[in-house]
Amino acid sequence: MSMLHLLAALMPKGAAPSLTWTFVGSCQSTGTALDFSALSAGTIQANDVALFIDYAGANDPPTAVTPSGFTNIVNTSGETEPGARAMASWKKLAGSEASVTGMSASTGGSGADNNKLGLVFRPSIDFTTLTVSTPQNSGVTNTNPAAITVDPSAETIPVVLIGIGAVYQGTVAFSTASPVFDAQIAISDDDLRVGYKIYNSSPLSHSIDINDLGSANWLAGFYFEAV
Repeated sequence: MSMLHLLAALMPKGAAPSLTWTFVGSCQSTGTALDFSALSAGTIQANDVALFIDYAGANDPPTAVTPSGFTNIVNTSGETEPGARAMASWKKLAGSEASVTGMSASTGGSGADNNKLGLVFRPSIDFTTLTVSTPQNSGVTNTNPAAITVDPSAETIPVVLIGIGAVYQGTVAFSTASPVFDAQIAISDDDLRVGYKIYNSSPLSHSIDINDLGSANWLAGFYFEAV
């Protein structure tokens, strides 16, 4: 028997292929909508997973908006003069999405400041169920947010881990991101920053933090997996 035939005989018959993740691209906006048809790289396809990260500041926290077809993960608000609302949502894409509307900061009054980031991840095969971990969320605060730990280390299937930092009309940077993210994506004025880490095997626990960066600080993190 040849080596090729021997390997074929030893492989489980009918074994389902395992799902893995890749990053496709991102989009950003300082308006009320994100255009998922204009990614930084690549194009969306059916079964891709889109994250919509929305941070809007004004005199008071703006009105919450979960984009049509998306499922909310985080919705938190706080402070005033300025105040902010921070949201994160996900959707399994049909592949035809374009402009998707989120919050309008002007619903919070004067000083409106919209910040939106979209990230798209691609599973290697179709999936039935996507599960998101309980988010770690500082809330919106004028003080230094406590560091968070996002821990997928007990998971036995591939995960995508997300860390988010934001501040009202300031410059956000992670003071701690350990282990390091695969990449960080920031909106053009640096009010909002998202880091991601793909683990197609052996996920690790992550420590994530930002300093007190000014008004209406926000720190959050979570991970997701699919079967």
